[in-house]
Amino acid sequence: AVATNKIITANFSEDMDSATLTNTTFTVRELGGALIAGTVTNTSTTAVFKPAILLKNSTTYVANITVGVKDLAGNAMASAKTWSFVTGATPDIVAPTVTSTDPFNTAVNVATNKNIVAFFSESMNSATITTANFTVRKLDGAFIDGTITYDSTTKAATFKPASSLANSTTYVANLTTAVEDLAGNTIAVAKTWRFTTIAAPDLVAPTVTSTSPADGEIDVPTNKSVAAVFNENMNPATITNTTFTLTDPGGATVVGTVTYVGTTATFKPAAVLGNSKVYTARITTGVKDTAGNAMAMVKTWSFTTGAAPDIAAPTVTTVDPVDAATAVATNKIITANFSEDMDSATLTSTTFTVRELGGALITGAVTHTSTTAAFKPAILLKNSTTYVANITVGVKDLAGNAMATAKTWSFVTGAAPDIVAPTVTSTDPFNTAVNVAINKSIVASFSESMNSATITTANFTVRKLGGVFIDGTVTYDSTAKTATFKPASSLAYSTTYVAEINTAVEDLAGNELGALKSWSFTTGAEPDTTAPQVTSTNPLNAATGVAINTSVAAEFSESLDAGTVNVTTFKLAGPGGTPVDGTVTYSGTTATFKPGSLLAYSSIYTTQITTGVRDLAGNALAAIKSWSFTTGAEPDTTAPQITSVYPINGAQDIGCKEAITVTFDEDMDSATIFQTTPKVTFTLTGPGLTPVAGVVTYVDKIAKFTPGSDLADNTLFTATIDTQAKDLAGNQLATAKVWTFTTGQSEPVLGRSSSFALMASTAISGVAGSEINGDVGVSPAALTSITLTKSEINGNIYSATDQPIVDAITDLRVAYDTAKAKATNVETLATKDLGGKTFYPGLYKTGDSFDITSGDLTLDARGNENSVFIFQMPTTLTVAVGRKVILINNAKASNIYWQVGSSATLNTTTVFKGNIMANVSITVNGGSNVEGRLLAAAGTGGSGAVVFNTSIITIPVP
Repeated sequence: AVATNKIITANFSEDMDSATLTNTTFTVRELGGALIAGTVTNTSTTAVFKPAILLKNSTTYVANITVGVKDLAGNAMASAKTWSFVTGATPDIVAPTVTSTDPFNTAVNVATNKNIVAFFSESMNSATITTANFTVRKLDGAFIDGTITYDSTTKAATFKPASSLANSTTYVANLTTAVEDLAGNTIAVAKTWRFTTIAAPDLVAPTVTSTSPADGEIDVPTNKSVAAVFNENMNPATITNTTFTLTDPGGATVVGTVTYVGTTATFKPAAVLGNSKVYTARITTGVKDTAGNAMAMVKTWSFTTGAAPDIAAPTVTTVDPVDAATAVATNKIITANFSEDMDSATLTSTTFTVRELGGALITGAVTHTSTTAAFKPAILLKNSTTYVANITVGVKDLAGNAMATAKTWSFVTGAAPDIVAPTVTSTDPFNTAVNVAINKSIVASFSESMNSATITTANFTVRKLGGVFIDGTVTYDSTAKTATFKPASSLAYSTTYVAEINTAVEDLAGNELGALKSWSFTTGAEPDTTAPQVTSTNPLNAATGVAINTSVAAEFSESLDAGTVNVTTFKLAGPGGTPVDGTVTYSGTTATFKPGSLLAYSSIYTTQITTGVRDLAGNALAAIKSWSFTTGAEPDTTAPQITSVYPINGAQDIGCKEAITVTFDEDMDSATIFQTTPKVTFTLTGPGLTPVAGVVTYVDKIAKFTPGSDLADNTLFTATIDTQAKDLAGNQLATAKVWTFTTGQSEPVLGRSSSFALMASTAISGVAGSEINGDVGVSPAALTSITLTKSEINGNIYSATDQPIVDAITDLRVAYDTAKAKATNVETLATKDLGGKTFYPGLYKTGDSFDITSGDLTLDARGNENSVFIFQMPTTLTVAVGRKVILINNAKASNIYWQVGSSATLNTTTVFKGNIMANVSITVNGGSNVEGRLLAAAGTGGSGAVVFNTSIITIPVP
């Protein structure tokens, strides 16, 4: 079943004389038939015959190489080489892929004499693997000289640099789509990866990434060994019982032995530890890495023993592949998870083995982290073959307990390696989350099982936005497929952090993460020590003519602990101080006292809220709140009215992030606004009768429905307030309120470009003295085209083919085209000067350019922080000297988009808000302050630069 478009190749034992390899000495014919036409090429030890036309289906062909071929010394073959094959029914149309690279993408500390290798999914045409199609260059763009070879046995192409690589330098390797397999299929997309060479010398101090027992752990078995895992390989000679010690509660040193395997140091006490005692482990700065760098500071942690030793044998809880698994990828790493932390020294290629069923052991390397052991085969496993994995009773836990029985399982490989990149499926906190607890651990979930050895503090980082990285430890749970970053100390209050997982993390087949994963979140404010206050009451103090069927309500300055709001802390008394029976409810920030019966006519009542009421932080009301009112001569029987709704009935092009609000003419019983059974009070449907999920709130006569996710584009929605809504006197709404509105297109989604403050295609430059709070990137131009002072940039810097900037430009151009194409409910402005005017949320367009010249521009969100402003201009945007963009009523810079058809210029001392997406270039002159993003080269045909002179820019809060 050989493909009918197959190229026929022959590999020789040595380099051959190309002049002797022709279509006379290397022929192919149909069995019993004439020779077929074709061309013969030769590279080094490989000769290739490429048929001029497709071979016939299901036909036998005979290939022949005569003794006329010679090596470079003129020696002819001793005998001719003849072989035959049978074609199948179809040609091969499957594109080859690059299955792995060495070094892997984003690898660091690569040797300067390293060869760069790419492995393919199938045999390749060596004639297409040349220095034109396989290149290596410095990140700044300069290509390096080298030679290319191709090994048909391992399907590997190798680039050998002509001289040693430079120290501490990032290189980019690239395979173009001109490389072909033996059927002439090219790789579908170019393959690009980068790596960084080792520094000269390594000056980075090693750190301890995790310990067992953990700091503060209790009920630790008394026969437990103590282990510490480092972030890099250490000098074993420096890890001794002088630099790694354990002391008892009295400070006496515990006698024991210290071992070091892989990246794990283990202290094994000579005797059982005492029961229920606190022990302290200490690793001094005398420990050093292989480059001689000492730890920057002493590592100390404590734990408390339990009442007994650990005598339980460890067990293997899960394995991957599972027992009897089929179609296992041939590049699979085999892993076993244990019931507890294991002794690294006992997990070796002797105690953890893999063999072909009925055959010899296969060569591989065993690594161990915490509860997971991994066996990585030295070569690809065979196709469709049964393998047996075995873990012997020689493996032990940290208490020295061996497994009770050996663990053996088998699996069958499939026909191909796994080449699918893993992805991050979710994060906690989610992207743009707010009010995150300062003691929060950061978690990422993956699409498949990962190689825990690659999930480290080097590859999973957390840093302040525009600031430094924070210390922490990283762990991986193979069952849940989650990686967890635990900060070493509490995060700062009211601070935005950025978490990032780079592409060096791998699945169990060695596939790297498809793209860098980055997300941000903001912690909550400092501890609340402010006492809550009563901000308003109904009835008001000294009110007269109050209906005798009224309920009494109090609005607070913040959310309260509902458990503290009750008939003991919220009281009503009548004439002579007689207590009034009733019930107390609390919703949102409103407490309501509903009398059990009608109040008396023409009588004075006194309400009291005591200091027993507390907010969610435990702060009590600073002082008792009392107020009085006088009832009227008759009850309130007037039905409440709805005075306004937002969006108004029939509104068009409403933002997809909008909340829907209803304003009443009097205070309402909040419990009836929140009602969900037997009938929901406040609903939103669309399209048609499809219910929209959301949250209802009520404050100060305003009910708000906030959708759980963005509303659909260009869709008719129907909002309803039903008649069970009641005022504080129990009067229902006379008729249901039903109204409709239509959404417009959603706001442009910046996607992966959202982390960039400045972005361009050709250059980013400017006069020194700026402050740039966000990432900076240029592509396809090289790093040298960014001439801003690096110390001014509080973020990452990307260039050329760096994946983050390539991805960001892709997403930016989609956002630009989306903004440019918007046409629903557009307002075309008669004048191009926006200065001195106020605009509300919407879509604004000019036939030429926009400028802010005659005054400042005010953008009014009308209280809705989700409101979107979009300004479309075919040509330029110009902001005059000293002019400002002013935001009022919850308008946010993150929701303002300037789609500029050519170039934008912000003159000196301007204050600008929003995201400029310019088709060509952007210039900012001295003394300006920008809250937003300056994203040039945004059009699909765009090409441009950013000039940023002695100004400040900060990425806006989402």
